[in-house]
Amino acid sequence: MSDTGFKSRASAFGGQVFVATLIFAAPTLTIGALVVIALNDTLWRFFADSVATNILVPYGWGLGAALLVLSFAALVGYVAMLIARSRERTGRDSPPT
Repeated sequence: MSDTGFKSRASAFGGQVFVATLIFAAPTLTIGALVVIALNDTLWRFFADSVATNILVPYGWGLGAALLVLSFAALVGYVAMLIARSRERTGRDSPPT
């Protein structure tokens, strides 16, 4: 008895979990890290003195725009993958005979 169906379903589910992690967990962890930095006085001073002055001030808009574009591209790719799977499952992807 072969379990290739289970393996392919598990692999597809693993891919979906990975993409969902990229889309949802990365921004959540970033926001959480910023909250921790804001609440801790020592971290805030380090962040304000070094990171903000040297990176965010000159490159902030570029970094923010790049992260926004990457997040949007990941979301569009995930939705496209779901649509392709749905079309494949319903048979709409095959040409008419």
